Amino acid sequence: MLVAFMETVVRAFVAVELPDEPRRALDNTTAPLRTEAKGLSWVSPERWHLTLTFVGEVDELTLNRLESRLERTANRTPTFELQIGAGGRFGHRVLYAKVDGGREQLIRLAERTTAAARREGIEVNDASRHPHITLARARQQADLRPLTTALAELHTPAWRVTDLTLVQSLLGPNPRYEAIARFPLAQSGR
Repeated sequence: MLVAFMETVVRAFVAVELPDEPRRALDNTTAPLRTEAKGLSWVSPERWHLTLTFVGEVDELTLNRLESRLERTANRTPTFELQIGAGGRFGHRVLYAKVDGGREQLIRLAERTTAAARREGIEVNDASRHPHITLARARQQADLRPLTTALAELHTPAWRVTDLTLVQSLLGPNPRYEAIARFPLAQSGR
């Protein structure tokens, strides 16, 4: 009898998650906009994160090796302060919140996690290094300028980034994210 080997494939990314306090501040600021702005698909607050590296679909063996590399990357990266600031937009389809404080450190961490993925043979596109939190998407072109204006004074409380997270993206009618592993950063950043 021939048994077919089914290799499990996981869709994943590496991210910095938002702690409760900045998430609540961002939620409170965007709540009135979510009820007023029609034609947008708003990302639910529990899905907000800062993507460092989009891994895409990989098999479990590659994912396990990537976890080891991410652990080493985290151990070599000091903790740092981060803050979310004003709103922005990508064209007429994506509304986002910008990274205000800690942007340079976040970009450096993204470069390191991308290098870790590439060392495992994962093709990573890092062409757009623009750290942000996606708030909403328009199905068709929309004038997002009033929303970016409404978010001009947005500033969440700053927080210390103490870890990075490998996240599985589960698609379907109710898409969700599940943490696969968390990797503490070095404590020398205090």
